[in-house]
Amino acid sequence: RIQPRAVFSASEVLTPDTRRLITDAWGIQPFDVYAATEPAGIASECELHAGLHLYEDLVITEVVDQHGRPVPPGEAGEKLLVTVLFSRTQPLIRYELSDSIVPSQRACPCGRTFQLIESIQGRAEDVIHLPAVDGGDVAIHPNIIHDVLDRLPVGEWQVVQGADAIQLVVARPGSGFDGGVIVESLTRAIGAAGALPPPITWARVGAIPRSGSGKKPLIRALREPGDAGSTPQPATHPATPA
Repeated sequence: RIQPRAVFSASEVLTPDTRRLITDAWGIQPFDVYAATEPAGIASECELHAGLHLYEDLVITEVVDQHGRPVPPGEAGEKLLVTVLFSRTQPLIRYELSDSIVPSQRACPCGRTFQLIESIQGRAEDVIHLPAVDGGDVAIHPNIIHDVLDRLPVGEWQVVQGADAIQLVVARPGSGFDGGVIVESLTRAIGAAGALPPPITWARVGAIPRSGSGKKPLIRALREPGDAGSTPQPATHPATPA
């Protein structure tokens, strides 16, 4: 029954579904905050919630492609280069972050002149690369997966890409959870993005394992061939093929 005057979200991408849940719960829109350990705060929303304002007086932020070239407004970058203007003990100059954001060319109606970010796509480590229908490969960004899985009646979920398949791992599924239906929905979403969907399975576990840093990433994309062997094993339910 609390009535907060402000709510903010950080650490993970704030999805539209999560924003709606927060607004419904407390009657106010959350302020999305974009930060990282090394440069601290990078951007946040103003009271209009029309994008995130870069803290240009504290951090010089460059949105670049995989080759370090600036990307135009409206296009998602592959990574971020940050130069921290207030760090005097250990300067950070063009420090690379593996985050994908979309810079904006709009001016915010609030009157603040700091550049806006249209959206935060997520980390490069969260992007799943799959063969494209017409050749080459397709980047499956986290928002495609979140659109399918964010409303799952489960305590936790994680998508793990292996060498030849994708596994959905769920913990504490509630009533109404149907793994087969979810697998079909995820397969359709990946296909709609122009990729050739690999076999998708699902498994029930007691809890999602933490990484070495203590986090529970929602998406574990295949980075190296050896990563496929790190797929968590189901605890109480066999993997169900799509």
